[in-house]
Amino acid sequence: SGWRLHVRGDFDAFGLEHVGTLLRAIPESVPWRMSTEDYLAAIASGDGTTLSEKFPLVASWDTDLVRVMKEHGLAGHEEALLETLLEDLEQTR
Repeated sequence: SGWRLHVRGDFDAFGLEHVGTLLRAIPESVPWRMSTEDYLAAIASGDGTTLSEKFPLVASWDTDLVRVMKEHGLAGHEEALLETLLEDLEQTR
């Protein structure tokens, strides 16, 4: 159909799993602001919560992301990137 789905979620085990599941199910989809750099920007606001060690972290789209998340021990939330996400959307109009 020509659509390209941009996928994102929180930087925690469930968000990474959500993104990974969609990337696998829809091969044309791409991660949106889900890189190591984006994670660091999300936690820079100081709003990150402690990353749970109960669930595995998997991010096949960025080989450094899981390592950096474990080093910092913080989950990052989408809301921390809201301004950047809105700017991205504005550029696609």
